[in-house]
Amino acid sequence: MLRVLPEALVPSANTLSFTASNVGLALGPLLAGLILARWSFAAAYAADLAVFTFALYAAARLPALPPAGPATTPGLRSVVGCTSSRTTSGTRSAQPGGRRTRSGPPARPRGPPRVGPAPG
Repeated sequence: MLRVLPEALVPSANTLSFTASNVGLALGPLLAGLILARWSFAAAYAADLAVFTFALYAAARLPALPPAGPATTPGLRSVVGCTSSRTTSGTRSAQPGGRRTRSGPPARPRGPPRVGPAPG
C-alpha cells in the first residue's frame, strides 16, 4: 500500500479497509435477506450484478503500478535461485539461499504426553 498512498496515510487506509470489510460482513447478509423477503432471487442477483459492476469499475480506475525492482522474466531460474534447506525446527526455509529463519532446538509439543491408543 506504500506505493499507492503516502506513508502517513497508510494507517488510516488500513482502518478504512477494515471498517468497510466489517460493515460489508454485517450488512451484506441482512440486505440479501431483505431483498429476498421483499422481492425475488432475480432482484438479489440484479443487486449482486450492480455491486460487482461497481467493484470492477473501481478496480479499473486504480493507477497502474510498474514493478518496484528490475523487470525479470519468470521461469525456472526464478524458482531454482531460491533454494531451501531444513531448519532446526524441521521446517523448510523460504529465505533466498536457504538461510535459517529461526535458531535453537525444535519446538516441543504442548500438553501432556499421550498414553494408550490414539483417539479415533
